[in-house]
Amino acid sequence: MEITISAYDAEWPAQFEAIKDELASDLAEEGIRFLSIEHIGSTSIPGLVAKPIIDILIVIPSADFNPLRLQEVKDALGWGARQGGYHYIGDGGVKGRWSFKLGDVEPSRNVYVVAEGSLPLRSCLALRETLRANEGLREEYARLKKGLAQTEYDNVMQYATLKNPLIRRILREAGWSEEDIDEKERQSVQDWPREVEVLDFGRSWWGRVSDFGFTVLEFCKRGYYWLTTYLTCFWRRYRGTTSWEDSYCTEDVERDWKDW
Repeated sequence: MEITISAYDAEWPAQFEAIKDELASDLAEEGIRFLSIEHIGSTSIPGLVAKPIIDILIVIPSADFNPLRLQEVKDALGWGARQGGYHYIGDGGVKGRWSFKLGDVEPSRNVYVVAEGSLPLRSCLALRETLRANEGLREEYARLKKGLAQTEYDNVMQYATLKNPLIRRILREAGWSEEDIDEKERQSVQDWPREVEVLDFGRSWWGRVSDFGFTVLEFCKRGYYWLTTYLTCFWRRYRGTTSWEDSYCTEDVERDWKDW
């Protein structure tokens, strides 16, 4: 795959704000609690070259970062989104986040959902704020990105891994310990999912079946109790006899989740 790097575009912040407003409305209409929506990645750093993709973090309470809330977020972004329906792609190669893609739309964007205080959130904000404040590191990072863009890669994770030595320096500048930096890298060693042809099918039945399958697999990892609980809640909601706010589907399960 080729990496496309563009000069900084002064329209990126405004594009983020427009997407942020739409996402906030989508989430609010479905009753999804969120603490903030953050512009991250290179497009959030004035003057920095970047892949022309708006990267966005939705920050939710840590107690809500569980598979039951994941289904609600998938419903809000996949079935009800004004942009046509985001497609859930698992963690996108980084442990501790939910990743969503949206095809055939401008500007291109990646949306990630993370828990407050989580390592993925802290690392993204530390990189953003340090590069905004440190001109020398920002220029060095720009030179590195331009150089790496001259090579083709099997997947985006190869490109990301080659940036790690400089990213470690940036995080040290932000005051991170070596232990935290090592843990951040360990959470990012998973393979990025095979490129999925995202044809704006978030609203289609196939998109819904795909998302349902991802969630069932997630619960299978956690055992029989979680799988049967999810399927019961899903069926009751499908029949219209309950909502995700039903105490059976949330309060008892969330208590068990915290104890699990």
